[in-house]
Amino acid sequence: MTSPQIQEPCSETSTITFKDRAATGLKYQIPCIPLRGKTPVLQDWPNVATLDPAQIEKWNAEFPDHNAGMVAFAQPGGHWCFEVDSDDVAKRYKEDTGHSLPSNTLVVQSRPSRGHRWFRHNAASIAMGNISQNDILQKDFSVRCDRQQAVSPGSIHPDTGDIYRIVKDREPQEAPAELIAWLLKQKTSGVGKLEAKGNPGAIAEAPIPSGSRNSALTSLGGRLHHSGLSDALVLDALLEANDNRCTPPLSVEEVKTIAKSVCRYDTSEDVTATVSFGNPKQSAKSVLTREMVLRRGDQYDPTVTPWLWPNRIVANNINVFSGEPDKGKSLCWADFVSRLTTHRDFPDSLNECGGPIDVIVMASEDDIDSTIIPRLIAAEADIQRVHFVEIQENESGTIIEGIAALDRDLPAIAKLIEDLRKKSINVALIVVDPIIAFIGDADPNRDKEIRPIFSRMKTFSKKHGLAWLTVNHLNKNSSATSINRTSGAKSFVSAPRATWMFADDPDNPERRLMMKGKGNLVKQGIKSLAYRITETFIQYKGKEFVDQKLRPVGVPRIQWDGESEQLADDVLQSAADPASRRSIKAEELLKTLFDESPMGVVLASDAYQAGEAISPTIGEDKLKRAKAKLKVEVFRLNERWYWARGKEEMKAFRATGGLYIPKPEQTKTLYEKAS
Repeated sequence: MTSPQIQEPCSETSTITFKDRAATGLKYQIPCIPLRGKTPVLQDWPNVATLDPAQIEKWNAEFPDHNAGMVAFAQPGGHWCFEVDSDDVAKRYKEDTGHSLPSNTLVVQSRPSRGHRWFRHNAASIAMGNISQNDILQKDFSVRCDRQQAVSPGSIHPDTGDIYRIVKDREPQEAPAELIAWLLKQKTSGVGKLEAKGNPGAIAEAPIPSGSRNSALTSLGGRLHHSGLSDALVLDALLEANDNRCTPPLSVEEVKTIAKSVCRYDTSEDVTATVSFGNPKQSAKSVLTREMVLRRGDQYDPTVTPWLWPNRIVANNINVFSGEPDKGKSLCWADFVSRLTTHRDFPDSLNECGGPIDVIVMASEDDIDSTIIPRLIAAEADIQRVHFVEIQENESGTIIEGIAALDRDLPAIAKLIEDLRKKSINVALIVVDPIIAFIGDADPNRDKEIRPIFSRMKTFSKKHGLAWLTVNHLNKNSSATSINRTSGAKSFVSAPRATWMFADDPDNPERRLMMKGKGNLVKQGIKSLAYRITETFIQYKGKEFVDQKLRPVGVPRIQWDGESEQLADDVLQSAADPASRRSIKAEELLKTLFDESPMGVVLASDAYQAGEAISPTIGEDKLKRAKAKLKVEVFRLNERWYWARGKEEMKAFRATGGLYIPKPEQTKTLYEKAS
């Protein structure tokens, strides 16, 4: 099979099909996908990219006029693409290295001075990782190493109408080491934010203070050496990092010693195992390849756990809010989002995020316009920084509302985040309320189906540098420990790094509690937070107002009420055990009766009658629990039962043989006055 050789766009575009545009990928074993312009048509395109001719034929019938894309995968036998967007790239490369850009490989031109160079992966290129234009000071090239695509030859540029042409029709070769080293160096001098863990060969930009210089340069040198760079290039990179980042810099001799130390290890000591599975007699799509690598501990950078809300909400990972309905979970995340978007401090700690943060919200139970937006406004959020995921899908030719599915829509969400960040919008959190509505086709009660979703979410967090905050309800197993109360499969609570439980305060039903459920990253002994649900008024123009005029509308919001020593297990067990529940009103009634009694003693029958007279909710059971909570002394005298505030009052009352006790109707007046 040969690649299409296109000459003039005006005369030949009508005869070129998707199959023709995918021919180059099939020829050089680079998986292909259909594109609309430059955008993949299929949602899960990295996982469905194929070399299977039968699948290409099917797509050709379904998308005959579409462009094709060739997909890069960071794996042995895979390929990567170096996209050049200006003449200046070749000029800078020549000045820095003394070489011209490699041309002994597959080269595709998109426009004059712009195009793609395709290379075959080796250890150094796999370690290099993707490099976006935002990582480059001049923003004039990018590197697509893993699960990214470039438009195939024969396709039409959506903006100019030019055809992507093959300039060098050659088998992709491995890139020379100086090219990879140059690309990494360009990245480290750029203005983009680097993720050293995602790109083992990358040099992070953070300053290195005195006391950490040797260990930081050793770790960096080990990663660069492991990526396949020569000893000389490793030394150059360490000298540059020392000059630009170390305060103060080490001596040149010290840096040389570090470089010599890390380069003495033979990278062949690493063990790699490649396993193919599937039926090799079937299509290429059915045969998958997995690679295992053993990597030494000195090739990793130890990192400190990053937080969005110190010691409560972990950054770059998964968090969960769990609780019964109507306990304020959604109001609490609305308050949290408000503090992120306006950079206000948290109720128990400073906001150390460095500035306002944008948030993405996926919500299904509460209406966005009539419930969530008013709550965010009441919480004083900057709603311009809150972005809601909406989805539409075709069903029998009709556009209907759909719901995102985390088992298949993560690539689409990643694209949304990428588009926001291109506009310099700092997205660092995705709220999913409730998580169970967004798991797609997976069975929520089968851990085998739920665990892979959370694994992909966790990888997504680290790759894109953002946190998940999921919301879930409790199951009906009231006898279970707090960590086992979250609904659904165990992964709903075991996968997140921080779990927070929400329930009524057993000591005060007017308050609610946010309590640690699980969190091996959360510091030991962190206290629960108490809060009340209050009402605030916002100017609101709802659909129900015929005149469409602004008017004050009451909206619930969180009012934090200090810290609490209450623990999740104790509180949830108390809520499950009716005998342990408190009644603040019943306790207040007894205290009032004792205060108004001459000797702090009341008739038990009068106490019950007082409860009935004041409120039908203060029944016998509540008064008995209040009696136990207040440690009331119960005794019998002259065939009648009495309650005394304490032992001293009981003894004094016994000694007198009994005194006047206020009647219930008098007590009601006294109680109302005291209240």
